[in-house]
Amino acid sequence: MTRRQTRCVARAVCLLAATLSLVPRQAAAQSRSTLRPLAAGRVSVTPRAAAAALPTPPVLRRSAPEAGPPPVDIVTRPQVVRAAPKAFQVVSVAVPEELVAAGQIDYVVMPLGGTPVLGRRSGVIAAGGATRAISLTLGVPGNARAGMLRAASVIFFAAAAPTVEVPVVLDVSASRRVELTLEESLLAGRSGERITLRYRLINLGNAMDTITVRAGLPQGWRAEGGDGVTALAPGAVVQRTLSILLPRDMGGGSLPVRLTAYSHARALASVELLVELMGGSAMREVAGGGAVLRVGASAARGPWEGTPLGAIYQLNGHVTESIQVSALAVTAPTPGSASQMALARTGLAQVPASLAAWTSTWRAAAGPVGGTLTDLTGTSVGGQGLSFQITKPRWGANLIGTRPVSGPVRYGTTSLAGQVSARLGEARVIGSASSLRETLGPIGAPRTLDAVSAGLEMGSLLDRRVATELAYRRFDGGSGLGASASASVRGARGMFDVRAAHAAGGSQAFARGTNELSLQASRQLSRVVGVNASAWRLGDEAAASRSVQSSGWSLGATAQMASALSVNVGARAFDYTTRSLSGAFGSGDQSVYGAVQSKVGPFSASVDGTYGIRTRSVTVGDGSAAPIVDRAPASRYGSSMSASSRAGVLSVTGAVSQMVVTLGYPPRQYEMGASLEQVPLLTTRAVRLIAGAAATRVTSFVTPGAWITTTRGTLGAELPLGVAVSLDAERNPLYFVNTLTPAQARQWTYVARIERSMALRGLGGRRHASGVIFTDTDGDGARSASEQGLAGIVVRRGGASVVTDRNGRYRFDGASADVPTVDVRSLPLGMIAKVTRAGATGGDLAITALAAVDAILRVDAEDSLRVTVSDLAAAIVSATDTSGRVWVARVLSPGVVRFDALPPGRYRTAVDFSQAREPLAVKGTAPSFTVREGDAPSVQIVVHPRPLRFPSARPAGPSSVGAQAGEPQAPAPKIQERQQ
Repeated sequence: MTRRQTRCVARAVCLLAATLSLVPRQAAAQSRSTLRPLAAGRVSVTPRAAAAALPTPPVLRRSAPEAGPPPVDIVTRPQVVRAAPKAFQVVSVAVPEELVAAGQIDYVVMPLGGTPVLGRRSGVIAAGGATRAISLTLGVPGNARAGMLRAASVIFFAAAAPTVEVPVVLDVSASRRVELTLEESLLAGRSGERITLRYRLINLGNAMDTITVRAGLPQGWRAEGGDGVTALAPGAVVQRTLSILLPRDMGGGSLPVRLTAYSHARALASVELLVELMGGSAMREVAGGGAVLRVGASAARGPWEGTPLGAIYQLNGHVTESIQVSALAVTAPTPGSASQMALARTGLAQVPASLAAWTSTWRAAAGPVGGTLTDLTGTSVGGQGLSFQITKPRWGANLIGTRPVSGPVRYGTTSLAGQVSARLGEARVIGSASSLRETLGPIGAPRTLDAVSAGLEMGSLLDRRVATELAYRRFDGGSGLGASASASVRGARGMFDVRAAHAAGGSQAFARGTNELSLQASRQLSRVVGVNASAWRLGDEAAASRSVQSSGWSLGATAQMASALSVNVGARAFDYTTRSLSGAFGSGDQSVYGAVQSKVGPFSASVDGTYGIRTRSVTVGDGSAAPIVDRAPASRYGSSMSASSRAGVLSVTGAVSQMVVTLGYPPRQYEMGASLEQVPLLTTRAVRLIAGAAATRVTSFVTPGAWITTTRGTLGAELPLGVAVSLDAERNPLYFVNTLTPAQARQWTYVARIERSMALRGLGGRRHASGVIFTDTDGDGARSASEQGLAGIVVRRGGASVVTDRNGRYRFDGASADVPTVDVRSLPLGMIAKVTRAGATGGDLAITALAAVDAILRVDAEDSLRVTVSDLAAAIVSATDTSGRVWVARVLSPGVVRFDALPPGRYRTAVDFSQAREPLAVKGTAPSFTVREGDAPSVQIVVHPRPLRFPSARPAGPSSVGAQAGEPQAPAPKIQERQQ
């Protein structure tokens, strides 16, 4: 054999060894000696015989026969290259120093650790070449762990020179990736209760990581236990819970709660769920269940004569299945007196009596009513009177009639106005008419307006909208036309609004101004940064002056760097000028501002600041004289901090304002304060006692350097039968400075309040729909004695909602044709609601827990060489339940499939091998399995290939060397001995 032939054989052997991975020294020598005749073409063997002759490939060591590289003499320092998972890295390996002087150099590349090597794995480096190095392209596995990974070894050898190995090591960078999922996407709770939020964390990165989960909660909510900090190994899965305490005295509705997972202060994942707020007992929180009547009385004691009393009567709820009511009546001392101001601090304000009733299509109200018809037929219309509104799919109407509210100060409008609308396709036609009269106080200038208008709206209120209006307006001093046009575009990432209007008579005729132009825009540039801008200009004709002009603009940006940190910066300016026969007065401000807010668990803090220039100008007479201008810098800086826990909510605030004396303002104003609220002194099942205190200290506006201190304390108790009692004590010189002497204002005032809330049954309350939401463990859809109810599940009927109690019970009062259904968003992850058997009167609703079932396709050992990995990957596995429904599994890896969500029941399996290249079949009968709640069985399916058929046996000749029993015999090829 020539030297060239020997070298070719050595290269072939090295390539085959590298393909089979790394083999130990003795195994490598044995494999090469076994394969040398085959490589030389001297012996013919079957593929199975060749595979049987090769040893199992563990790790390569370096002892080679004369056909391969000689034994390694020197191992150099590893060559380390930085790389990222799921990437290809090009590595240049230079010829070692020990072989620089050698002539022709052979090399062999040995992959390690399953790292793929692209390109040639062996070759020759010519003598005297300009580049004495080789290039490798290494594929970094996607599941490679962070840190050092031995990827390959390059062996260099030459005649009369040592054999040198250069290890190639990849420094795999850390990839941080976390999956955050919620067990439920909807939770329900009542005021003062605790709800439990369940979430799951999966580390999808390649390094050990410490994950911090923080909750973004609405104002007043409190997460108990602080942030969740979890150390996770790569691929690890953990389940965690977060307890949230809902504040008392909340209204209904849905509020979002956001969870964000952080690693090294970087947000990796974020999810959001809704919390539906429901008040009172689970058996009374629905439509048709009646109304709640609250009756309370308050008494005040302070630096005045006697002990004035006040009372409040409030009714809210349903009087029938569809009609809701809201009524309020208050008796209190004379408005504006010190005692009335003290009672107002407990929520007992002097307001006229009111009554409102409504359904889904109409609303009627009596008492203080008001609002805006259109921009051209009357803004800020209100008084004491009646209003009625009806809304239908194709038309609508709105009527209002008011008169001023009588009392020490007469305010309000004498008005009679109406509006009708009709929908024509995608457009809505609107007609309005109004007659308005108003006198502002005993000596105020009157305002009048008689107007009629027609308008047209096109588009969707939530997407694109264009509206126009044309009106005839008659007022004191004249008459004229009014016109307005507006357009708006709203999307997921931003909005744009523009509006222009002209209203003859201006604000003296119930309009915002004579001429108005405004625009507003916002845009979310990314998940982190958003910008907003606005500009406006308003011109008006007022009774006491010739004209009033005002304009302004603002530009801002918000950066939500994390749920724990947000930054808000911007600039703004406005200018106001009024001109009359006696002269003109102007005022303007230009400022920049910034604010930083941070929230970490129960702690929150904010810092804000504003700096600007404030300008005042006065012009006397007709404007021929030069104006007197006063310009000075003005600034304000403030900060606040708060912390919440089971012991209460602690808040600390502070601010300082700076103003130059020339403008007539105090030169410097300081504010500081602290409060401790919601402190539970006693909590039992029947009684809850809470307390709070606050103190504020500010510098005096009158006496520079003097301080004014206000102090307040509160003690409240919630008792059985809906009774609540509270006691407030306050010392507040600022609040009573206009109603008491300075000495009296510094004295303490005390207010006591007692009230009771009572539930009143509605007219339709005798009929109801009720049932139990239960876990169907056996999958039959019927509730047995051992099947437990589920708490905290939201059940809906029409527009009404309830949440199940701790035993899974729900109840809707009143009759309805709607059928109760489960809101599937409130179900725990892995559970589904079965087809309901409930009717209009309710019934039990079954919830089924799903299970993930794995099926493994197993091949017998004697058939393992004929069945390839691609054949197993092509198999389609299905499961059929007793009712004939079919589930198809997804492939996890070749030969392993998973049914992600199977309800309880009995299943039989089936396998489709039509996509496999090798004809396969299930050995024996396809297995069956049973799924029970909390049980995820594993199924073994044995697979075998099609049986082999053999031709009639013939005597084996010498050319049948290596034939194995059980294989088809092919005609023996003629073997020729090649000459050297």
